[in-house]
Amino acid sequence: MCQINTVPMVFKQGYLEVVVPPNILDEETSADVEVNEDSSVQLRCAADGYPAPEIIFKREDSKHIPIGNGNVKASSETESVEEVKRTTGILSFKAVKRTDMGHYLCIASNTVPPSVSKRVVLNVRYREPEVEVNLQMIGVYRGDDVAINCTVTAYPRPVVLWQDSFGKMIISGGRYEVVEKLLRESPPVIQTSLIIKSLQPEDITSYRCNASIDNDKMKEKSVTVQLNEIIRPSTESSFSQDIHYKAPRQRMTPKKSLSKHSRVNDIAERYEKPTSFVPGTYLHPNIGHVNSDDPSSASGIGQSRCSSSRLVFVLVGWGMLCQALRGRA
Repeated sequence: MCQINTVPMVFKQGYLEVVVPPNILDEETSADVEVNEDSSVQLRCAADGYPAPEIIFKREDSKHIPIGNGNVKASSETESVEEVKRTTGILSFKAVKRTDMGHYLCIASNTVPPSVSKRVVLNVRYREPEVEVNLQMIGVYRGDDVAINCTVTAYPRPVVLWQDSFGKMIISGGRYEVVEKLLRESPPVIQTSLIIKSLQPEDITSYRCNASIDNDKMKEKSVTVQLNEIIRPSTESSFSQDIHYKAPRQRMTPKKSLSKHSRVNDIAERYEKPTSFVPGTYLHPNIGHVNSDDPSSASGIGQSRCSSSRLVFVLVGWGMLCQALRGRA
């Protein structure tokens, strides 16, 4: 109050307000939490300051928190402690799901900068692992290499192994190789591959990708992949095809006009001389192919020559008759 001693007295009264930036109280804020799936859990975050801090929860991966869906609820309460205000924020899960697992940020702010935050990790223990394969049936050629891939998600980190159709565990060795790779830390995502080199008939069977948590049979899950052999297509033609060759057409050249006697002699010469086809074989107009070395063909050849001689005499007589008729005319 400011006062002036006059008559009358004059004074002015004012108020001094001290603001305090928010401060998160670690001892009253949740540390990392680990709970079983479907159980209830609360994340608490306390901060003081003046004016009273406001507290909100956000996921570090920016995923939406389904507040108000009946399973997740957010609340806060404020109280005065000496000259400051204390606010406690609570994020409650009625039945926590594996999708709720992650890193949460508790952010406290008021009108006084800066705002402050703290990370709280919520780990959810899976009831059973998630096991996925790209294909449950794979076809492969004999002699080729094949890789069977399997992806497993679970918390805590699961134990993953491959088994054959008899339940025997498969380890790296010989033509078999097992490769495992961690794809993500939280929640753990593991990719495992079973590689079979130079596939043989005995490899054509089913294979099982098995995952378990804490080696607990109650927290175990597996997926089976069936290998099938594909018959490699033959490179040779499975049928034969008849190929027909067509002889090229021979161009006919016109012959010079011949006299009647020349034509008769030409015809007689054609029928008298056999056509040579292959050494030792003759093609005759009347008897076809005749083997000159075959004695049984001799009689046929003789008969053919007699027939040729008779034809020559007939043609000669016919020519002489035609000339006589023309002379009379």
